[in-house]
Amino acid sequence: MQEGKYKFAARHFSRVIDYLQEEDMLIGDEKRKRDALMLTSYLNMAMCHLKLGNNLDVVHSCEKALEMEPCSEKALYRRATVRNNIIFTVNLSEASPVGLESLNLL
Repeated sequence: MQEGKYKFAARHFSRVIDYLQEEDMLIGDEKRKRDALMLTSYLNMAMCHLKLGNNLDVVHSCEKALEMEPCSEKALYRRATVRNNIIFTVNLSEASPVGLESLNLL
């Protein structure tokens, strides 16, 4: 998939999430379906941002997914992938650990 398609998909997942967040009066099976769709949308949006190299957006989407399902393997894996990417690209001998902590990436 090309970069433009990932951007397009990320925007649409964001719209789905915005719409579903307004559906806060649901109960029972309808609420479970909404929550499952929101979780999937956060995870898919995280993957789009990962492909685009938008590391902070990946972390944000994964954190939202983890609020919904704390043991989500996909969210944990995608967030860890970003953290590993950042650690490998930052020269740790010159980086300030405080600076990385402020990004909530360590």
